[in-house]
Amino acid sequence: MNLPTEQLKKIQLIIIDVDGTLTDCSIYYDNEGHEFKKFNAKDGLAIVQTQIAGVNFMILTGRN
Repeated sequence: MNLPTEQLKKIQLIIIDVDGTLTDCSIYYDNEGHEFKKFNAKDGLAIVQTQIAGVNFMILTGRN
């Protein structure tokens, strides 16, 4: 879906969840049982570029 530029300029905040949005929906464990998630650096770059364009981001999660 392509929104017209004028509509995009009205976006002030994007709220995203971590699991399945910034990750591949997988959970990884090391030998000691510590939990890890894999993130793509391109997602982080896109967030920073969007912030530079003036849009705020909120990352919402149910974890501590």
